[in-house]
Amino acid sequence: MADLPEPAPPVPGPASGAEPLYGEEFTRDPAAVYERLWRRHGAFAPVMLEPGVRGWLALTYDAVAAVCRNPSTWSHDARRWADWSQGRVPEDSELLPMMTYRANLLFADGNEHARLRRAVVDSLGRVDPQVLEAEIHRLAGQLVDDFAESGAADLVGQYARLLPLLVFNRLFGLADAEGFRLLEVLRRIVFGSDADRASEDLARYMSDLVTAKRRAPGEDITTWLMGHRAELGDEELVHQLMLIIAAGNAPTADLTANALRMVLTERGAGPSGIDQSVEEAVDRVLWRETPVQNYPFVYPRHDVPVGEHTTIPAGCPVGLGLAAANQSIVREYDDRLRSGGNRGYLSFGVGDHRCPAQDMARQIAVIGVQTALARLPGLRLAPDAGEPVRRTSVFARALTALPVVFQPQPRATPAPDRAPVPRTRAGHGEAPRRTSWWRSVGRWLSGH
Repeated sequence: MADLPEPAPPVPGPASGAEPLYGEEFTRDPAAVYERLWRRHGAFAPVMLEPGVRGWLALTYDAVAAVCRNPSTWSHDARRWADWSQGRVPEDSELLPMMTYRANLLFADGNEHARLRRAVVDSLGRVDPQVLEAEIHRLAGQLVDDFAESGAADLVGQYARLLPLLVFNRLFGLADAEGFRLLEVLRRIVFGSDADRASEDLARYMSDLVTAKRRAPGEDITTWLMGHRAELGDEELVHQLMLIIAAGNAPTADLTANALRMVLTERGAGPSGIDQSVEEAVDRVLWRETPVQNYPFVYPRHDVPVGEHTTIPAGCPVGLGLAAANQSIVREYDDRLRSGGNRGYLSFGVGDHRCPAQDMARQIAVIGVQTALARLPGLRLAPDAGEPVRRTSVFARALTALPVVFQPQPRATPAPDRAPVPRTRAGHGEAPRRTSWWRSVGRWLSGH
């Protein structure tokens, strides 16, 4: 009797070397988990996104870039998520607010993505950068004034989490007070509490905004989206606005908080601790503590071989491991990156789905850190702060609090006004000429 052939090696999957992207170890030191996954599996690794929910993670710079530049193989449309469509993901999963399909550019492919993206890019591009910069300074100053007299604060809850929200709220053409209503809704979505109702509340909030702007148009992003040649319907408008506020707020807040902690930690190390500018500190955070660590997710249109005996099945979510990808470059070029000024990180994505507001987000973080350092003499981490506490999340690298102390200061800024922020420098309907601050984002956007 002839010998039977040797069985083929098993296809690696979540039950074969998968590691959880949750739990105490991952929250404390995700870099160690990424390193271990890379050494065991290479550029793509099987992971568990939460108990019972499988996925894969792209771990290297080249792998993430290759996925993002191959839309014929990888789709952003979450309706392809096989386990979810077949009922294998719990209805109360905390992944769903971030991963289930919505009719916005993040989940779109091809011509539909290009149409939606162009509407958002063009509308963001009409914001006057000089006016925006002044507004960020104004709002940052007002937030500092709210706690400057106390001599102590939580720079996450009282500052970093509020600043980008108020900025984007004003870009939409709303008064500052409306931003605090938005904050509570977004907190419920991001932290997973009452997420379904919170998502409905956010949609209702944005729907009310669209209705109000149809009655009274203004010089703001909402109005510009309405008038764009892409001819977005009301539902599409609501979904693009929801994406802008959700994607623009939490990651920018986390970037600001992470950068503040880095600067204050180095300050505590002694006079030689701070040897770089705030802008360079923000760039270092984007290389080493990027606030968006695993997002978005893509779905293979067919089974994809990623090794000699490894296949990612069609419809299995593959996270873009932005933190791991950056780490793969830091691992190889650490000495060159320490000098600052290198912005080749993937923290804002790559390819057609790169964040269209990345320079805006970075500017908010830089000004936020600069304002806190300038307005709060003696700013340092609170003596009893202890080790940093991070939010448990597959997606984000985020502080839950940043307690600090400083010399109490009198209020420095006048009472807030409610004038709208955005305006064009060119005539109505014309794209503004970009200044040097905006030119880099203009070059980036023009490639799409």
